[in-house]
Amino acid sequence: MEGEEDLEKFKDMLSKNLTELISEFEKNPTMDTLIQIVVTYHTLGQTERGLGFADAILMQLPDGKDKWFQKGLIMGAVERDEDALSCLDKALECEPGDTQILHSKSMMLNKLGRFEEAIVVCDRSLEIIPNDLQALSNKLVSLFGSKHHDDAFKLYQRSITIKAEGVYAWHCKGMIDGLMGEYLIETRFEEKDKGSKKKVGESLKLIDSIIDNFGSHVKTWYELGKHSGKETYHSITAQKP
Repeated sequence: MEGEEDLEKFKDMLSKNLTELISEFEKNPTMDTLIQIVVTYHTLGQTERGLGFADAILMQLPDGKDKWFQKGLIMGAVERDEDALSCLDKALECEPGDTQILHSKSMMLNKLGRFEEAIVVCDRSLEIIPNDLQALSNKLVSLFGSKHHDDAFKLYQRSITIKAEGVYAWHCKGMIDGLMGEYLIETRFEEKDKGSKKKVGESLKLIDSIIDNFGSHVKTWYELGKHSGKETYHSITAQKP
């Protein structure tokens, strides 16, 4: 009985939040708020209603890259991953070189465990922007997921030569370091590549010792990325082949 009451209170809270989000969206329509609305409908068990709300908004956009990209993000937010990929592909048909869409596609492919396909998409991003830390972090996920550990080491070595420009780049740096750090922990008793692992471990310790020098804002974004990298590593390595 108590559990049912708690559930009803939770639903009431979500319904109130939904009303506030819709009111906010009417005053200041943003994609972030639209996604929050759809996710709230989804949590309430009204996914189709939420997608219908979003479709009514997206119909007002011209048929092109932005429309399909936004729809892809919305589909991904409610776990419609294959539909999300289809939308992202349609967005890329409109603009094949858009790295933001390529990032989203590679992340979705990684989520689905389609790591080899994700590597190809990441490489397309890196052809356009060779020092793209977002693409590098996505590719590192793909390489660990597909067990290409030697290539993962090479990619990490490449990443440490790239200067992070802006706080989100530091988030990507943290993601890369979190992934590599967990791999080193997991394989610490293996003899293979012991010398390379030692050098990488020293590099990770160095950034931990100097990150405070970049300011609290940078450190926060770096640590958030690092935490995400650790969780992602365990998520992908737990996936069945």
